[in-house]
Amino acid sequence: MKLQPIDHSVLGRLVPDQWGRNLICFRQISGWNVFAPDDVSRQSSLLSPSERKLVESWNTSPEKLVPRCRDSGIHASLRGLGVFEISYGNLPTAEQVAAWQYFHSNESQICSNVWNVLLRYYQLERTRDPDWFDQCDCPELGTVAELGPLATLDGVSFSNQSCEGLSIMRLSWDVDWDMEHGLSIFVWKDQVIGMNLESESDILISKLCEAYAWNSSNMTPLELEYQDRVRQALLSQRRGEDVASEFSDTD
Repeated sequence: MKLQPIDHSVLGRLVPDQWGRNLICFRQISGWNVFAPDDVSRQSSLLSPSERKLVESWNTSPEKLVPRCRDSGIHASLRGLGVFEISYGNLPTAEQVAAWQYFHSNESQICSNVWNVLLRYYQLERTRDPDWFDQCDCPELGTVAELGPLATLDGVSFSNQSCEGLSIMRLSWDVDWDMEHGLSIFVWKDQVIGMNLESESDILISKLCEAYAWNSSNMTPLELEYQDRVRQALLSQRRGEDVASEFSDTD
């Protein structure tokens, strides 16, 4: 069934993305401005009048913006304004709506925590493979401001997976040290609970797995506590799905 735009009582106007797979909206999140593309001024100056109008009307004409929002100049200009795509899947769940409201109410704290974790993760990864980072022109860093030019937030999505009534939030990044794969950060409430995982399900195994650079050995006690709460919720949901499948098989 083809997705249709909807006017949500909390989330506002939601429209299908350019692939028709998810409902999205555009939101301005000032806390991510430090990670805007470093050439945003140059790219914005190259916009045509019609492209500039699309960028300036991001909040009032999302249907017109969606087909062009990934064009390089428009994409960079939106990021320069702190405007990002927020994805909710096919139809927003109560848990996704609650997670957005939580984020909106705690934006400053969440952004600050994510900055801190991203810097810690960068420093850890660079220690593991300094030669690769040197090849990518990614030097040793000590501050978030120094990290800003090397990482750009690409988009935000709220998962169908949830814990205690709040969806898990996924932040997708373009990073200079891994341009092919990018980077994903998973957040629940105001804490980062997973780094560079394929999906939320990997949270079930990432805590003690040495293959993951970000594991229990370099997480704070609060990050570990929140990760454990999410892990228990995901395990409970998985057991519930298994039971439902068993009953279905016996019908």
